[in-house]
Amino acid sequence: AYYTMAALKLTVWWKKYLTQLQIVQFVIDIGACVYASTHEPVISFVGLGSLGRKKCNGTVAGAFSGVGIIFSYLVLFIIFYVQAYR
Repeated sequence: AYYTMAALKLTVWWKKYLTQLQIVQFVIDIGACVYASTHEPVISFVGLGSLGRKKCNGTVAGAFSGVGIIFSYLVLFIIFYVQAYR
């Protein structure tokens, strides 16, 4: 909805709040990625425990890459927020 309204040159009064929510989302994503990469997931309640896998996590390199990418987005959104809404 936001991009459509912005493309049509309509005033988006809630743009600042959308950016704030995106920043919060990135912080939550980083926390979830760190948690998931350091804890074995509990999967038996969905019936996946019968796969016989000892670990279902990704790799450490994947976790570092994911956190790095999300962290870079977080920094970019914070820079945008500070410049746009001082």
